[in-house]
Amino acid sequence: MRSGLDRRIAAILAVLALAAVFVATSPDARFEADDAFDYASAVERAQYKDLLNPYHPIYLPIAKAVDSTLDTFIEVRSLDVLVVLGSMLTAGAIVLFYKALKKWFGASPAQALFGAASLGTTYFVWRYAGEAEIYAFATFAGALLLWACVSWKPSRWTFIGLAALMVLAVLSHSVNAALVLATPLILNRRGWTWAQMAAVGGIAAALLLPALVIIYEIARTSNFGPASEASLIGFYLGDGIETTPNLRDLVLAIGVLGSVFVASNALFVLEPTRSRLDSMFGANSIADEIVMGATTPTWIGVAGLIAMILAGAAVAALLWRLIRAGTNEQEPKVSLAPAIVWCVAYAVVVLRGGVASQPEVWALFPLALWSLVVGITVRRGVTSWQLAGVPATLLLATVIAGLLPLYTGADRMAETSEWLIAETREGDLVLTADSAGLARYLAYESPAHAAHIGYQGRDEVGAAMIEHMSSLLAENAPAMAFVEYLASSGSVDGYHPVGDEPGRLFITADVFDPPDWLRSAKPLAAQALIELGREHRDLFHPVDADPDILVRIGDMDR
Repeated sequence: MRSGLDRRIAAILAVLALAAVFVATSPDARFEADDAFDYASAVERAQYKDLLNPYHPIYLPIAKAVDSTLDTFIEVRSLDVLVVLGSMLTAGAIVLFYKALKKWFGASPAQALFGAASLGTTYFVWRYAGEAEIYAFATFAGALLLWACVSWKPSRWTFIGLAALMVLAVLSHSVNAALVLATPLILNRRGWTWAQMAAVGGIAAALLLPALVIIYEIARTSNFGPASEASLIGFYLGDGIETTPNLRDLVLAIGVLGSVFVASNALFVLEPTRSRLDSMFGANSIADEIVMGATTPTWIGVAGLIAMILAGAAVAALLWRLIRAGTNEQEPKVSLAPAIVWCVAYAVVVLRGGVASQPEVWALFPLALWSLVVGITVRRGVTSWQLAGVPATLLLATVIAGLLPLYTGADRMAETSEWLIAETREGDLVLTADSAGLARYLAYESPAHAAHIGYQGRDEVGAAMIEHMSSLLAENAPAMAFVEYLASSGSVDGYHPVGDEPGRLFITADVFDPPDWLRSAKPLAAQALIELGREHRDLFHPVDADPDILVRIGDMDR
């Protein structure tokens, strides 16, 4: 009894200590957490029915419930609540992962610690722990399900409990379906019969399917989201989204997957690699990272590159050791099939349901891959001193190559956002074409609406929207009319009240001069923006404080 209590206290202390580290190292660069600002705005201002994203429908409603509860006791911004919540959930996931590895593979404390430490020092796990993002919650839901699978014995209540955790995992993020597909293999190795597993699956289906229908029906009445015209299947699978990656996507995905595990912001600091990245990812908005890298001291880039090389060497050395090591004959043979199925299923879900070259789609993959690696280390009998180099060098790379550039590099949006936050008011609208991060940050921090135009949906749809906005400008329509039009298409947040005042229209200079990445990624929308500038540039003039912020002539007098 005493030892069990001591273990629980140790686990709680570990969670608190890890959470404190994640909160303390949370990046404060505005561009680093643009989705997080969007989530924070939603949690603070939106109704529950407007929070049901098809790929992670329960995260924002739960976050809003936590934020609303805390608001009854203390006054705190939603972003801060979500950062602390994400840090706590990530810390909990790491501790649960440690416990699960010991039971799943029979890992020694040192081997389980290696797996948990490697998960915690993986760059994306650390990075998203300190952001108000979905991935901390989804990682925790996955780790909780994994722990339950290897810890619970068959009974009436565990049937219901496991089914509920499967539903929680899938609703926390759709890619957790890969883990659910692997759970029968895990349970079978834990002594569960196929009949018992079928009962769990049946209960899970009975819970999940009605939940998906209810979520869809509620989302159809929301002020934002893709459900208004999508079918039930299309809502969850993404009607109109390209899901077949080309060869270039697959090649980029290899490098992107490496950056998920080993921090690579240092590459933006060194001019040769910065230029190469700019050319490789020209169709994506990485201008913020380019400026960050160009203004970070060179020594950080060099030190970060060394840390990346050390981390890569440590991983390569471990792989070589695992390849050369024989099977550990002194331990029962460990089945790697569940972890392999988990990893393969995850890759299939990403390749068929997302853009493989986008880092975020791989954010939950570390939990699966480190499970497989630990299983191999147990099977091969690799000892603790041979494992320590991997989490140690990953930690070094995360701090030096990942976090330091964020702390020391310039945030190119700082001056622009600070002026707009200070000067805008309810009913105003800010339009930008360069940075979604700026629009989302302004929507959170300022009373004005903000929209990132030109990059919404398909290229022809964005071009048509811009042409309609051109007609509104020709009519000298008030900012409120633009807000109503953009809100109807889901291109501006629906969280701010429209208000009774006509409002003022602000734009950033890139609206009339779209950046190169937008011209490459969305040529029709970019051309529409250029035409917009030719026709209506004379309706705007720069504000006194910043020549890159334009306001419609006459609006400042309102």
